[in-house]
Amino acid sequence: MCVISLDFGNRPGYWRGAEPPCLEPLFEKNGRGEWIRTTGLLVPNQALYQAEPRPDPLQSSSPRHILKAEIMPRTIDIVVNGVSQAIDAEPDRTLLTALRDELDLTGTKYGCGEGQCGACTVMIDGLAARSCQTRTAALAGRKITTIEGLEQHGRLHPLQEAFLEVGAMQCGYCTPGMIISGAALLAKNANPSDTEILQAMQGNVCRCGAYPRIVDAIRLASKKLKRSAA
Repeated sequence: MCVISLDFGNRPGYWRGAEPPCLEPLFEKNGRGEWIRTTGLLVPNQALYQAEPRPDPLQSSSPRHILKAEIMPRTIDIVVNGVSQAIDAEPDRTLLTALRDELDLTGTKYGCGEGQCGACTVMIDGLAARSCQTRTAALAGRKITTIEGLEQHGRLHPLQEAFLEVGAMQCGYCTPGMIISGAALLAKNANPSDTEILQAMQGNVCRCGAYPRIVDAIRLASKKLKRSAA
């Protein structure tokens, strides 16, 4: 490979061929930019390219940099299981990471990391959501409920009791997400049909295959809720 040095925006390049062509006549006739545009044979050589240093956003006088540095919050306040919490709000930080690593709420599990298995399910403002796909930066002021928050005043949620009574778990890894999804369903529909149960739970995967007992547990919890409301 024969390396040639051209001054096009301070980016030297290399020729993909045995010998470089005679470029000067082309430059004189069409200009360097036109030759590069029409041939496409000259590409940036990253080994030779020396990037200009980027300005430090905190030192720059640019209004855009000042806005980013001064206004973007580093923490936000959310309510987790009824308790106000300040959590890290970095753009790429997920709710799952914050719950497990920052708040030590490890009942919420990491499963697939793609929002497909349901092991990480929590409730956000009463609705089931995949915490592995939820960014903390979007949660300011929201109410989060994890499996740890379903117990009230020392008593398990009716669905937690039902899971124990019918044995709706085997390894137990998917159980917190299953219970949260079921509890979210029962919160908006205390008497769901079998079809509604299956629709609500279809995003939760049980690798042990305990699906029939999980449906039975939701049915039993529905009866418990009706008795307590009577």
